[in-house]
Amino acid sequence: MKKTLTFYLLFVVGLISVNAQEYNTYDISNYYTPDIRRNKLDLTFSGQGHYTDNEFSSSESNSYSGDFQAQLRHLTHTRKRYSELGGAIAAEASGNINESENVTSKFSHLYPELYLYSTNRLYKPSNAFISLGGGGRWSTLKDYSFYENITQPDIEESTERSSRYVVNVQVGAGQGRLESVEDARQAIYILDNLSRRGVLTRRLTDDEIFTLSQLISSVKNKRFFDSRLHLIEEISRVDSFFVKNDLLESSDASYFTTLYDYWQYGALFERLSGKEFHTYLSVDLTHEKYDVEFRDEATVNYYDDRYRNLNWVNQFSYEKPINLYWQNAIYASFSIGYLQQRLDRVGPDAFWEKNLRYSLSGSYSWHYYPNSRTNLSAWANQQVAFTRIASPFEGERSYENGGKSFTTRSSLNGSLNYYISPQLRLSASVSALFDFQKGIIGVTDDDPNYSNTILSGQVTLTYSIY
Repeated sequence: MKKTLTFYLLFVVGLISVNAQEYNTYDISNYYTPDIRRNKLDLTFSGQGHYTDNEFSSSESNSYSGDFQAQLRHLTHTRKRYSELGGAIAAEASGNINESENVTSKFSHLYPELYLYSTNRLYKPSNAFISLGGGGRWSTLKDYSFYENITQPDIEESTERSSRYVVNVQVGAGQGRLESVEDARQAIYILDNLSRRGVLTRRLTDDEIFTLSQLISSVKNKRFFDSRLHLIEEISRVDSFFVKNDLLESSDASYFTTLYDYWQYGALFERLSGKEFHTYLSVDLTHEKYDVEFRDEATVNYYDDRYRNLNWVNQFSYEKPINLYWQNAIYASFSIGYLQQRLDRVGPDAFWEKNLRYSLSGSYSWHYYPNSRTNLSAWANQQVAFTRIASPFEGERSYENGGKSFTTRSSLNGSLNYYISPQLRLSASVSALFDFQKGIIGVTDDDPNYSNTILSGQVTLTYSIY
């Protein structure tokens, strides 16, 4: 009797294990997105403060810093057209006040920024495409500083202001297409776990999995500010697919809790499949201005610079889901840039100058998705660039290095993303960067060299409204 019971239990466990793995062979790289339109709004906040009361030195100090960003994205994706319209508003502020018996100092910093962009691609059935796009960016900076020492008659006070405007236009052509396949991955998450719980009557065919994946992509288009109504609408549509095709052994709490769970967490990470070559011309116009106003003195304009930049860029991208958990990506780029810059400074140096820049870069990355909430990534980047001054329009500048420079940049990077909830994401990243430059433009020393190593880390908390 004991042997029979043991054999039966092992048989059931084995059967459940086989059923749980039966969808792991599905190739999500064959999926393509149906005609959809989507919107996304992300809000990011951070802030910190510090206060010190030092009785020994009879001094007080307090400081604060914080930033805010609102990012909106509208996406239209069809077989004939891909378009993306987006923008962001950001603001960064900080300040500090330090007071002692004799000295008072104050500092404040404000940096708002606005960014808009548009990307459009028109596809032929062969996946050849024409690309059109552009954007604009505006930012301004205001720094105020104040220093007073009561033992001295003078007060130091100044306000620094700067502004930057950038306008960009792009036109190009290419071959190939990168498809978003995370909705197919979500379908496998749902089916795998429903199968593990014995809810499904049979295994779905590959065509049925594809149909379910496209249904998932379609039902995500309708947006509600009330997340409850949003979730009810989506779950109802997916549930009707299982009911219509007689796929449910039962529709008890086990079925609905599994469906709810993997609907919320099954497609939080973007995954791509395919390859694409893209060549385009990009024109950038930039204007930068900086001035300082001192106490009881006239404003001094330190610079008023203008840049005209033309770039020819050739890019190749390759994304491959190795299986349901692993993915790798390759990126390569070659570009030629032509820059005209007018550097208008206080003093005698005001001139136009032309630079040529040749750049070659590439990256290779691995991504691991151990579960629906977590993503681990590691990637390496390498960039090599050669820049030379073609000719100055005005003024005379001499360089011992001939107005040429060679730059190489290498980096190793890693990141972790974890969703605390479908709207709240915790991200952490680390980076090791090494720069080397030989022949620095603007430096007249004989054959100058420069190297720099940077180790950095960052933690970010992001909340998505919808």
